[in-house]
Amino acid sequence: ITTSLGVPLVASAVGGISEDTCSLKINGVTATSVTDQGTGTYGNYPLYIGARAGTSYFFNGRLYGLIVRGAQSSLSQIGATELYMKKKVGIA
Repeated sequence: ITTSLGVPLVASAVGGISEDTCSLKINGVTATSVTDQGTGTYGNYPLYIGARAGTSYFFNGRLYGLIVRGAQSSLSQIGATELYMKKKVGIA
């Protein structure tokens, strides 16, 4: 991702409904929230990239790569993927 100010960054996120955790990492810096993630499981719903529910809070930047994995990833897999993307955008 490149922000509207032209700053490249790599962002990754991990969420868990049953644990009520959400972790976001940007260029290796982690922020974690324990806000309620809802109930049940993730379902077959639209994935809105760049806007909240496709209608508001639009992303103003450039998206140069996106990896979505439909399975649980280990910390080493996440780290390797982040490093791969950092190399692709020139920040590693």
